[in-house]
Amino acid sequence: MVDNKPIALDDMYNPRWTSGIGVEKEGVCPLCWINGELRTFRTKVSAYWYHMNFFHGISSATCQPYEPPRAVRQVVLTTRLMMEGYCHQCSQWIPLESIKIITVNVRQIYWWKHAQKCHIFPVSKPSPSLPPTIHPTRNTRKRQLTTSNTI
Repeated sequence: MVDNKPIALDDMYNPRWTSGIGVEKEGVCPLCWINGELRTFRTKVSAYWYHMNFFHGISSATCQPYEPPRAVRQVVLTTRLMMEGYCHQCSQWIPLESIKIITVNVRQIYWWKHAQKCHIFPVSKPSPSLPPTIHPTRNTRKRQLTTSNTI
């Protein structure tokens, strides 16, 4: 095993120890190691990425845990209640459970799968109540065109 220095002090994603090269390269999960397990995953075939994203909920883009739902509610289905979480990024209610009645190993996997696709930026989007044309860092060209057309 080779010591692999973290990118930053709060880096929770990158493996601390690696071995092998190319397709044979494996990384030790730092979170499993803290819990007393020595679990290695291949890095070149996305096994490490999948484990960190969907077993621990750690984003490969930010090296931090995914942000949890802003709110949680229960929705009545025909046969049972289901939990939904409110996403700060897309402003939608996301199912936190399967529609089917099944047992899952990691309960948060539905939220983490949504977050992996939706939470692209580490910073939240502007409030949905603001029109996109008046946000100072977005749509600046569109704002300039509309102001020049009114003159």
